[in-house]
Amino acid sequence: MKIMTWNINGIRSARGKTSTKSFLDSLNADIICLQETKISRDMLDETAAIVDDYESYFSFSRKKTGYSGTANYCKKTTAPVKAEEGLTGKLSSHNQTAVGCYGNMKGFSNDDLEALDVEGRCVITQHKIRLPSNVLKDLAIVNVYAPRAGEKEDRLRYKLKFLSLLQSRCESLLKEKIHVIVVGDMNMTHKQLDTCESEYDVEFLRLPSRIWFNGMLQKSERDTSLPAMDSYLNEIAPPGLEGGHFSDVFRYLHPDQANAYTNWYTTNDHRQTNYGRRLDYILVDTELAGFATKCEIQPEVEGSDHCPVVLTLECEPVPSTISPKHCSKFMPEFRGQQQKLSIFFGKTGKKSSKSGCFSAKNSRGCHQASNLNSETGEFLNSQVQKPKVECMQAIPLAKNAPLKRGTTQKEQGCKKQKTDSKRLSSNQVNLNSFFTKSKNLNAGINTSATTSDSCKACDKIVIDLEEDYDLDDLELSPNVNLKTLPPEKESLPLSHLKGFPSSGMAEETINSKTNSDVWKALLKGPSPPPLCPGHKEPCILKTVTKRGPNKNKQFYVCSRPDGAPGNPELRCNFFQWLNKKSKKL
Repeated sequence: MKIMTWNINGIRSARGKTSTKSFLDSLNADIICLQETKISRDMLDETAAIVDDYESYFSFSRKKTGYSGTANYCKKTTAPVKAEEGLTGKLSSHNQTAVGCYGNMKGFSNDDLEALDVEGRCVITQHKIRLPSNVLKDLAIVNVYAPRAGEKEDRLRYKLKFLSLLQSRCESLLKEKIHVIVVGDMNMTHKQLDTCESEYDVEFLRLPSRIWFNGMLQKSERDTSLPAMDSYLNEIAPPGLEGGHFSDVFRYLHPDQANAYTNWYTTNDHRQTNYGRRLDYILVDTELAGFATKCEIQPEVEGSDHCPVVLTLECEPVPSTISPKHCSKFMPEFRGQQQKLSIFFGKTGKKSSKSGCFSAKNSRGCHQASNLNSETGEFLNSQVQKPKVECMQAIPLAKNAPLKRGTTQKEQGCKKQKTDSKRLSSNQVNLNSFFTKSKNLNAGINTSATTSDSCKACDKIVIDLEEDYDLDDLELSPNVNLKTLPPEKESLPLSHLKGFPSSGMAEETINSKTNSDVWKALLKGPSPPPLCPGHKEPCILKTVTKRGPNKNKQFYVCSRPDGAPGNPELRCNFFQWLNKKSKKL
């Protein structure tokens, strides 16, 4: 059985344009545990919640949209028997299918417990497995996305409370003879072997979160350079925590493997040089760790600033025939019990016109109109009358003639013409003018095209004359006589017109080109980037994002990826502000 953990940094962006099923199948795991899904309950759509051959279980952030979030996708061959959101049990309303075993929560107030689950950082699924000895066991997979403390005191306290409650819950499950696997982004490094940094300062070595992680592991895997106790951690943690019940299976199977990282800073291209950290872990209880045959880091899988970690267990999953109530398919919006607001704004089908007429196509491809009884849905007339259809297509011929009635638009197909009783005196185009027949047509040129059965008139050019246009300005080919044209040939092909476009339009084109050259000379654009002295290569432009006086300022640095210091093939130390030259002037 394969179990994968991956901080996906947004499930929609990582999935891309592929379907959710194709995306999950490509990961090739039985249980896929995702962190930082960045979707809330209202953002979850059916394509991500209901996937063929999978069951999904989500934990959403209720604090803000597009933040945190965890999800477990289980193949139906590994369908869980129980599932639950959160660590505290405050979010669970399905007692029969909830995992339970909440442990000791003394020392946590109700506000603390609600706050620890409000960010959607944990989802638990409980499965049945059959070991090689043919013994059935219960297995709880705890998918967590540990908070990042940074330099904020309140977030550090929040993180330690979360980790302490996680340990209490896991030890409570173990006491009920349930095997436990903790997977996820722990937002910490355990040993110096797990980071690219060559040196640690004293404060980092003594971080309370690292001391907590060290105490979770069995004694043979602990970092002896870390203290066994921390006063700040002891103040927060509930009483009765034991520790020493878990194994970091990657280090258990690969104790000395270096450069095994799961996270990189993408802004500095650290992934290209494998200059990263190991923040994603799979912790297995010591009794079950003996059945772990393989644990691999997959840096070749892209789509996030993290990469997946896959554990292979020597056991057989026993699927449940009944899905837990926390399964996404039981959500009201996916069971047809709740309507979403978006359905009121979607297209539900073709609507009939105001007059109650139904538009249909005849065998010749042109539209017909017939009366339809709105009550019975039957046609009132047995024979459908063909409406007179005219194809209008016009081009402006005079230099100063205003563009009206969409004279440069091509009519697609034969559309029924309407009459316009008003003509706008201003230059503003009326919407109705696109569907009306021109009234300013000279008697010598009949611009209405009689439509044949196959609508051949659509290939003709019809002259649309404005009120201030003179027929003497129109020059036709010598073989064209307006007076002798038969009625069916009164539509003039474009080949009969000379001097189109006019010379005036050509002059305007030349003037426009000259003006464009002048503006290009004035606005030359940014100057070329400087060359870094280390590699003599063009630098790249970046922007300061950290808070402070230099935020949003731009600067040049070496274009090569960053990495361990001292390597001449990597990024050199060149730095230059974008406006450095302008300051000297």
